[in-house]
Formats: sequence, structure tokens, C-alpha cells
Amino acid sequence: MLYKDKNIELSNKSRLEETTDFIFIRDKGPSDISIDEHNKQSISPLNILQFSEKEINDILDTLPDIVLKIQSKGNIVYCNSHNNHLNLTCDEIVEKNISEVFHPLTHLQFIEAINNLQKSKLPQVFEFQQFENSELREYETRINKVSSQEEYVAIIKDISEQKRDEFILRKTEKKYRILFESAAYAMVLVNTEGKIDTVNSACEEMFGYDKNDLFGKMIEVIIPDKYVQSHQENIKDIFNGSGKLETNIFETFGQTKNGRIFPIEIRFAHAEFYEGHFIIASIIDITHRNRCEDKGE
Repeated sequence: MLYKDKNIELSNKSRLEETTDFIFIRDKGPSDISIDEHNKQSISPLNILQFSEKEINDILDTLPDIVLKIQSKGNIVYCNSHNNHLNLTCDEIVEKNISEVFHPLTHLQFIEAINNLQKSKLPQVFEFQQFENSELREYETRINKVSSQEEYVAIIKDISEQKRDEFILRKTEKKYRILFESAAYAMVLVNTEGKIDTVNSACEEMFGYDKNDLFGKMIEVIIPDKYVQSHQENIKDIFNGSGKLETNIFETFGQTKNGRIFPIEIRFAHAEFYEGHFIIASIIDITHRNRCEDKGE
């Protein structure tokens, strides 16, 4: 938000806030606005400060993103001095139409965003791809109307690294899930709230539940009531990394859907997927092992 009256002083309570799009003054309330002694009237927040065009351009030049000012017909009338304007200089961008700068499909995205903005009055966001030096780069564009005239500002952010990281994470997650499903022992994926995200087929067979019945339930649904509290404490300590636990392997008891209780060993491991942090619980039925130990075998 830009203010116009440069004769008004701001109180100490006003603060300068910076966003990736604009820098503006936010006022805390009427008491923060100085009084015009001649007119004895409170001055509107819209008349507090005036940035010169050079100051605004200097601010925009510090942004890591590409900033374009576009007229309604698609003509570019401004770009900030970002050092990587889609492999073009500012001189090659300004006074050009977006159809001359961007791929035809991206040009259509700009036109659609402007049309939607005119109808909804809401900022529009879209992504596009563009080859630069034989490398495919990915961008996110946020476009908004910035004046009473038919002019728009587009903030274009290079998200190539972010997309690459997301791809690697999804690829890793896919491998995890293949191993997860093919494991011979029961596997439970638990989120940070202790709720079950998914289970594998071996878990369905061990506890007698369908995976859809377990989704969103607390993992304690497969633990007898008697052992729930200690199990919850273990889960909490593992997520917090408190160091209280000397091992991530525990012996406790499990409970099937029909109420049968049996001894189990649970191994916990951290996993990070695209959706966030999880714990993988590997569960083994140790009934046979305990019997052998009791017999001294």
C-alpha cells in the first residue's frame, strides 16, 4: 500500500513491513495518525507517505524475483533490474508484448490470468516452464492489479530447485512405499499426531483390520488399553528426539480386531515424505520366539 502525503510524520508505533511483493506502512489505529493542525482532521492512512518512482524501483530491484508491469493488452512497460530475466535483458523485455517474450502457451496463461483477475478481483497464480540455455526452468507467477488503470504487476519466481527437490522426494517416497507394501512383517505409517496414515497387507493380516478401517485412527487402536500410555510416551519421545529412549525397539502387546492379545516387537524409524514427517513402525509377532525362550530352546 503506497501513501501520498509526505508532510505527515508517522508515530513510533507504525512499522515498516516487507513482503516479497511490496513494502508498505501498516498503522495500528487512529491514534497512530498525526493530526493536521490547520484542518483539525485526522488524515486518512491513504495520505501518509509518498515514495518517489526511483525509490520504488530501487526497492523492486532488491527483490530476487522478476517483476513486470503489464498493460491490459499485454504490453510490458516495466521490469526490475533482476540479473536473470528469462535469458533476456530489460531492454529486450520493456515495450514488448508478452506474446513476444513468452512461449505461446505461457502467453495464453497470462491472458487467462488477467481475464480471471478482471472478473474476480483476486490475485492469480500460475506456473509455467521455459527452456534457458538448453535447461528447462520452472516458474511461478503471481499477478495482481496495482492501480485504477488497466495495469498489472506480475511477480515471477524461479521455482526450479524447489520442483527438483519435490521430484526427488516423491521418487524416494515411491521407493519407500514399494518396500513398505512388500515387507513380510506388519508395517504402519504414523504421522506426527500419532494417527495411522496407511498400513501394508501384512499388517491387515496380523491385526484383522482393513487398511481403510485404520486410516486416521490412533496407532493405539492395535495396542491393548493396559499398554497404551507407555506406548504413547514412546511415540512422543521418538518424534521429539528427546534422547530419553536408548533404543527404538520395544516389546509390548498387540490386539487384533476380534480382541486377541499377543506379544509383539515394534521397531520405529523416521521417514520424511512429500507430505511431511512420519514414523514407520515395523511390527513382528513374537509369540513363537517367547515360547522358545520359555522352553530354553
